[in-house]
Amino acid sequence: MNYGHEKIVILGADHNGVALKSEVKTFLKNLGFLCVDIGPHDGAAKVDYVDYARVLGAIMQNNEARWGVLICGTGVGMSMAANRFPNVRASLVHSTDVARRTREHNDANVLCLGAWVNSTEENLKIVDAWFGEKFGEGRHVRRVEKMKEQHTGKVYNFEVEDGESYIAENSVVHNCKVPFDVCSAPECGHKSRTLFDYCSHLKYEMGQIRPDGV
Repeated sequence: MNYGHEKIVILGADHNGVALKSEVKTFLKNLGFLCVDIGPHDGAAKVDYVDYARVLGAIMQNNEARWGVLICGTGVGMSMAANRFPNVRASLVHSTDVARRTREHNDANVLCLGAWVNSTEENLKIVDAWFGEKFGEGRHVRRVEKMKEQHTGKVYNFEVEDGESYIAENSVVHNCKVPFDVCSAPECGHKSRTLFDYCSHLKYEMGQIRPDGV
């Protein structure tokens, strides 16, 4: 059978997820997917989840597969490790509703499952829901595309209780509202400061997370 890119799924786990990975692989094969199992294959041998998440992440980063499934005890460690790769949008999913949302809203391309959290039956329902849902596009495209952007050093003010004194004391917001490499105010001096240092030459003004609204 000739499998297209959209039908290739990479599967990985740690020792806690080996048994569930086998069930997921069989399930996806029956749906017509080509499953590439990167291991491990022995649940008795202790392994580090990070190693398998990195292998999957590298494959996804190189655009050699469309989908991925990672399984550990909770799915948390796998999702954290996989999301270090820019092309990976790994979703930690413990329910069918969240499974559908992460595909519809976030265009997730890696599904992370917890073998300890749900039964095999429930996890297979999650797999079915996740792979069965399409990306919603529309307004979600803009938000997903923003995940691909490199951080520019521009941080907008967050509205917090007693914001002015909080900002002054904790120095967590850059109040110039311009990137560090743009601001040239001599009294600011923030070229030599870290990203979240308090910029004292402008009075703090309560603002929104984004100037164009939520």
